[in-house]
Amino acid sequence: MIQQLVRSVEGHQGVVVISDDTDVFVLLVHYYAALHLSQMVIMESPVRDRAVINIGQTAQKHNHFVPDLLATHALTGCATVVGYHELGKTKAVKTLKAGYSIG
Repeated sequence: MIQQLVRSVEGHQGVVVISDDTDVFVLLVHYYAALHLSQMVIMESPVRDRAVINIGQTAQKHNHFVPDLLATHALTGCATVVGYHELGKTKAVKTLKAGYSIG
C-alpha cells in the first residue's frame, strides 16, 4: 500500500486514500513523516458524512510522537494485549502526547 502511495504522489499534487481502517491511518501517518512527503495525502472514509483526514497536517501536528506510532498501535491494536495490560488506544495516545516514548 505504501509503495502505491509513493508512486501515486510522484509527479502529482496529492492523493486521496479511501479507507476507514485504523491500521491504514497509522501506516499513512508514519510513512508520510518517515519518507518526508510534502504532497497532499487525504484519507477519506467510504462511509458518507465521516471525517476527512489530512495525513500531512496530522503528521506535522503530532510530529513529536509519530516515530512511536507504529509500536504504540502494535501494543494497543490487539484485543489480547489490551485485555492483559489494560492499555487502550486512548490511554496510549494520551501518554505519547504527555511526552513519553514507547522506545
